[in-house]
Amino acid sequence: MVSVTESADAGVAKLSELIGPGPARAFRDECDPYERRLREAVVDFGYGQVWNSDRLEPRARMLLTVGVLAATGRTAELRTHLTVALDAGLSPDELAETFLHISLYAGFPAALDGTRELRRLLERRRGE
Repeated sequence: MVSVTESADAGVAKLSELIGPGPARAFRDECDPYERRLREAVVDFGYGQVWNSDRLEPRARMLLTVGVLAATGRTAELRTHLTVALDAGLSPDELAETFLHISLYAGFPAALDGTRELRRLLERRRGE
């Protein structure tokens, strides 16, 4: 069994790989008291255990995450994970195909929202 400390350290390490060490530590630790336990759970369990599992390749995990976030309308988190996916080397075409695929199960509005967020992100990156 993984200790709480090991899980926390592993979570911060995995999140650091995805978004950088400063933002990862800040996400977990720099928050109001009422949200501390939730953020700790996201990092410690979500990234420390789930994202660190070797049962799925990171690429598959990223595509699944993007698809689920788009399908459930979690636009703010989708923006973050689209950035992570592009930074990790997934192509805009792969992400667009993910949105096309979720249209079968979550509907066209969810898929269109996902492609809009991808387009906005790519436009911002071109403007930088």
